[in-house]
Amino acid sequence: MIKDRDRKYIEAIIAKYENSIFARIEKLTAEQREGYALYCWRLSRWETNTKAECPRDYENPDEWLYVRALAGYGPNLREDIETALFGNAVQILETDSELVIQQRRRY
Repeated sequence: MIKDRDRKYIEAIIAKYENSIFARIEKLTAEQREGYALYCWRLSRWETNTKAECPRDYENPDEWLYVRALAGYGPNLREDIETALFGNAVQILETDSELVIQQRRRY
């Protein structure tokens, strides 16, 4: 059951369609869309295969999937597509102070 508060939140997200991931996917070039579709297909296959290989120590295969993803396994989205969808990633150095990190995240 969806509460009124949640319904208003969902409506606000839908109202901001131009900033949604769906709008960004629509703005991709034909080549980028093909690359994104290939990534989705590879990700789906990887998830299926990884869950099938799940060791018995893990009660939930999704945990194993997460562990494998953190270990660097799985398909990667092309850099140009990733930038088009999510923008430039913020680079944080070990020597950066909290103030510098906050300033970089604003832009």
